[in-house]
Amino acid sequence: MKTWTQKYRPKKLNEVIDQQKVISKINNSLSKTRPLLLYGPTGTGKTSIIHAYAKENNLEILEINASDVR
Repeated sequence: MKTWTQKYRPKKLNEVIDQQKVISKINNSLSKTRPLLLYGPTGTGKTSIIHAYAKENNLEILEINASDVR
């Protein structure tokens, strides 16, 4: 069963609200050959932005959280 945040996560980048500066930085930084490491406070939209970007560009996501290693 999906959580509320997974169910209503933006499917496209244009559905992400108030993060245009972050999205443009990600667009400029992304390369199809190198990984991208995102960090920052919880609840800022890091995961949602990357999932939307990956879906639009048919990219695979490898998601690693620090809590997975503990």
